[in-house]
Amino acid sequence: MESLCWVYERNTTTGVGRGFGFTGGHEHWNWGHPMFLKTVMNAIVWVIDTPDDTLKQIILLLFLSFRLKSKQEDVTMSRYINPYTDFGFKKLFGEEANKDLLIDFLNTFLPEKHQIKKLDFRDPEQLGATASDRRAVFDIYCANSKGEKFIVEMQKAEHANFKDRSLYYVSHPIRAQGKKGKWDFNLKTVYFIGILDFIYDPDDPNPLLIREVSLKDQHGKEFYDKLKMTYIQMPLFKKKESELVTHQEKWLYFLKELPELQQIPSIMKEKVFKKAFKTAELAAMPEKEREQYEHNLHDYWTYLGTIDTAERKGESKGRAKGRAEEKLNIARTMKKDGVDSCVIAKYTGLSPEEIERLN
Repeated sequence: MESLCWVYERNTTTGVGRGFGFTGGHEHWNWGHPMFLKTVMNAIVWVIDTPDDTLKQIILLLFLSFRLKSKQEDVTMSRYINPYTDFGFKKLFGEEANKDLLIDFLNTFLPEKHQIKKLDFRDPEQLGATASDRRAVFDIYCANSKGEKFIVEMQKAEHANFKDRSLYYVSHPIRAQGKKGKWDFNLKTVYFIGILDFIYDPDDPNPLLIREVSLKDQHGKEFYDKLKMTYIQMPLFKKKESELVTHQEKWLYFLKELPELQQIPSIMKEKVFKKAFKTAELAAMPEKEREQYEHNLHDYWTYLGTIDTAERKGESKGRAKGRAEEKLNIARTMKKDGVDSCVIAKYTGLSPEEIERLN
């Protein structure tokens, strides 16, 4: 076993300081790995130990630029596309030639009576009833031979009102079924499948990987079976290749691990997965598509970097608040023990006025 990295923090009478040692920089390929970049980036920010968020953002952007600027090299350093990008998701499931992949994926979430044999793509942009109504743009919108509608969304950004948004989305294909003149109000089933790159309710003590929602009465009995909503919280999927059992688990593993894989896992040799991997292979893409993907991937990494910076900023504020409270507690104890205010100020950094106001 070899050491990849190590850290050291000095906090003595001679001064304070932080150090980070790393052995992974000699292989250029490493810099294309997202977790590699994140480790080094976080280490640099930790060593600097500054509350200056602008500096931290500059460091982040430098790494992002380093990762994605060269078009002469395989800038993604991955064999396969990232399905969490808009381009990647629609390449896999939103093209006419890959409808069989979408059908196979969706059928793992559908009951027997709603299994899809054939489907057609519909216009993903849904306009309101009037020009002033807000439109809805779906990632993928399709219908099967029975006229049942399917909305498939890859949701990357955490959204406080995501449940409301998904209900708003399904209202469009429901309303679109209305007919002029005599109509018996018989509706076709509408399915919403949301693949979430976040946990929509982090305070839930027992979050579910897959949450299936339908209209039920106060006794838990299904009241209406033509509106189905399925939420897949991908961060909760933790299974390794050796633990995969069901076809559904294989699809979830495929979506989550695809950018990190360099070959087809031995347990995923079915025809549909062979096609999915072939579709996702970067080397087989025309140059124009590859450029599209690289641009889209850059947007995705910028988004992740923005979220990471925002979270770190919040953590920094929390640490700063904790340090300030710690100083106040130390000062209170010293003052209670009769220590001189000048000495307290020297050890805590508080002003004489702040010390005077302490109870």
